Amino acid sequence: MLTCCTRAKEMEGKLLRNWSMMSELLVSRRAEKSTAVWRLRVVFFLTGTRFLAGCSCVYLSALGSLGSYIIPLFSYIFLTDLLDGRLARRWGVSSRLGAIADYAVDRLNFLFVIILLIQKGLAVLLFLPFFLRDLISFVTQLYIGSPKIVGTKSMSVVGTVGCYAYLAVLVMGGRRSLVAEVVLCLALIVSLCNMSLRIVRLRRQVMAAFRQDRCEVRHPLTPTAPTPPRGKADGSCRRG
Repeated sequence: MLTCCTRAKEMEGKLLRNWSMMSELLVSRRAEKSTAVWRLRVVFFLTGTRFLAGCSCVYLSALGSLGSYIIPLFSYIFLTDLLDGRLARRWGVSSRLGAIADYAVDRLNFLFVIILLIQKGLAVLLFLPFFLRDLISFVTQLYIGSPKIVGTKSMSVVGTVGCYAYLAVLVMGGRRSLVAEVVLCLALIVSLCNMSLRIVRLRRQVMAAFRQDRCEVRHPLTPTAPTPPRGKADGSCRRG
């Protein structure tokens, strides 16, 4: 009888310990999940408010009162651009959707800056290298299936910062400068050339993707093995 009571107490103790461990595990997982959701919201808040800051620049420019707010707005745009990506990587909440949103907001804000500069009298052809660079970058990344082209951001930052700074000078009452516009155009051209050189270095991946497409066009009805990712094909074209 005593043995049965002892065993029952031991079983009860084990069940209580297991239950407490399971409860602690569930609580910790819920806490981690809630923390990740909170961090993700912070990152998306920074990205979204950066877009609102760019829209505010256009709106205030239409009202003619951008000069009083351009420094705080541009400072917020640059600060959030530096923070959102770094926080997402540091907190482990980076995602493809976040990267797309960050890229789209940056491009839209820079497009707003270009529109405002054109309104100040700058020629549209001055920004042709920027549009060519973005078009080439988008097509290449889409074709070879690469999320980004390494080594192009540092050179593009020069032209981006130059455009923002020149717009701030003009809005705050500064005069147009031919030298500044030439330097700005050269910075955009250098960024385009750097992008082109980086793509030339990726010619193996581009040619591999091209050969893969050519094989698929030649034998569209031939059953084949699962196709490898673009840029990693072996260059051969075989029938199954």
